[in-house]
Amino acid sequence: MKLLGFNKTFPDESSCRLHWKTQRETQGIVCKNCGGKEHKWKEKQQMWDCCHCHYRTTIRSGTIMECSNLPFRDWYIAMHLLTSTKQKFSAKELQRELGSKRYEPVWAMLHKLRYAMGHRDGNYILEDFVEFDDAYFSSYDHYTKEEKMALPIEKEKLKRGKGSQKKSKVVIMAESTPAAQEEQIKARYSKSRKLRHVKML
Repeated sequence: MKLLGFNKTFPDESSCRLHWKTQRETQGIVCKNCGGKEHKWKEKQQMWDCCHCHYRTTIRSGTIMECSNLPFRDWYIAMHLLTSTKQKFSAKELQRELGSKRYEPVWAMLHKLRYAMGHRDGNYILEDFVEFDDAYFSSYDHYTKEEKMALPIEKEKLKRGKGSQKKSKVVIMAESTPAAQEEQIKARYSKSRKLRHVKML
């Protein structure tokens, strides 16, 4: 999603909060006390009330936002910045972009998001229609300048293409599902399927 689209979709705190609530309800609310899955939403308290034991679940409880007092839109802006650009963001720079007075909450938020992004693949199992292929990506060593000078000089000439010493082989698996009718019309390369999840090893 581009910046203009993001601002249009999430213009304020209430839009972000509503989207977060909708996503949680789509995945299903599970009561921590009795394990019940039937809940009623209490608009005034902004909580779900369990229909079995009346244990209440807050909108942040059990999520990455738990124990955080930062606004929902700050979280959404941080997620957008981290996922929409290749540029790396430090906690200090993110604090400046958000206009936050305190550094510690922004630092904690950034590390929680990075942790979630790093472990995201473990939450998905490829299913339905899975395509399998391999690719070659440029790889780099992590030697310092002094360490490189100490390494023996290799007389072997660098190869090009798949056999290049500067490229690493990566296995790619992509899951696709049937696309909606309106998406089929817009699709250029596939008339019936759309990409969902990708894993690389």
